[in-house]
Amino acid sequence: MDVDLTKKESSKLLEFKSRVADIKKPELWDEDTDLFLRRWLIARNWNIDKAEVMLRKSMEYRKKINCDTLLTDYKPPEVLEKYFVGGICGYDKEGSPVWIDVFPLLDVKDVSGNCGVHNKCVNVLSLVMCLGIECFKEIVAAFEDNYPEVLRRVYIINAPRIFVLAYNMVKNVLTARTTGKIHMLGSNWKESLLDVMDADQLPVYYGGTQVDENGDPKCPNKILYGGEVPKTYYFTHDDISADMQTVHVSRGSTKYIQLPITVSKCQIRYTIRSEKHDIGYGFLYNDLDSPSKRHSEMQVILSSTRTNTHMVQLTGVLECNQPGIYILLLDNSFSWIKGKTVRYSLEVVAPKTEDEAYTDALDVIGDDCVNLTANETEDLSGHEEAH
Repeated sequence: MDVDLTKKESSKLLEFKSRVADIKKPELWDEDTDLFLRRWLIARNWNIDKAEVMLRKSMEYRKKINCDTLLTDYKPPEVLEKYFVGGICGYDKEGSPVWIDVFPLLDVKDVSGNCGVHNKCVNVLSLVMCLGIECFKEIVAAFEDNYPEVLRRVYIINAPRIFVLAYNMVKNVLTARTTGKIHMLGSNWKESLLDVMDADQLPVYYGGTQVDENGDPKCPNKILYGGEVPKTYYFTHDDISADMQTVHVSRGSTKYIQLPITVSKCQIRYTIRSEKHDIGYGFLYNDLDSPSKRHSEMQVILSSTRTNTHMVQLTGVLECNQPGIYILLLDNSFSWIKGKTVRYSLEVVAPKTEDEAYTDALDVIGDDCVNLTANETEDLSGHEEAH
């Protein structure tokens, strides 16, 4: 990315820097160059207001997926480590990492269905993709919304004809700047790749000169090729923990499950699984001194998100930075026809400390964690059930 700025751009960068100073993250923001901030401005054509909205939404996204603690707290499921595909094979001529994804060899449904939550590789600058359309759409959308000007270019090779039709529909929801980085290559794709990458940075199979220690032209030591996921990894209803509570969420309504927390800096680990149909979920916060406050007046920690928890069991962690009443909401307000049966579990986890006072406090709220059904409430939110 060009680091030279005009006087007008420099002025806008300074104003933008001042506006977002409250969310400064040292691990992302190099104050010597401010390249991190420039990316958001460039992505919104140097419109400061739009760039600020984009950046703040992305910070919420990072919080939602626990991005800041991903490297230390997240352990990929075994099925993901064994059967996900792709890898970095080298660098292009501009120094950007080249990641190769081989989506046709990825058993997408079975891998995602056994991982609990979807996680994205988000720190590569060049992609070579032989892809399935849904994976492509999700990855590009994540880059566009949360990692502006990080994706340098995408090369699509060996795409079936039907993909071209599907891509023409998908690209309508992408920005012109993003679609300009996507190159769909024809039969001479190997030569095209070598225009931007040296041969020693690509496996022989993709037109380069790389082989692994066994002489394999696909370099499986660098690039994982996945395969069919064994049935033993499949999630079944028999895998649902006996500790999970079961609730019914009526059509057009929302179930609220309250969990009082009397100490700070702990975590709520949650698991959600629905039967047959999707459900929305989110979290609210209320202080302990105002237990009668209406749900609409409470602080939204995690906005309601509609998820296919009937297909993929959802797991996550919510950081509780202060005491209060934390409310899990199971949202079925979008469905006027079907009620939903949902299983869930909530576990309070102590911070990493040996403070005995904390342990005593955690014991106090232990009963609330076990017998959560006593704190369940249902709110029709003004909706009348359809007949």
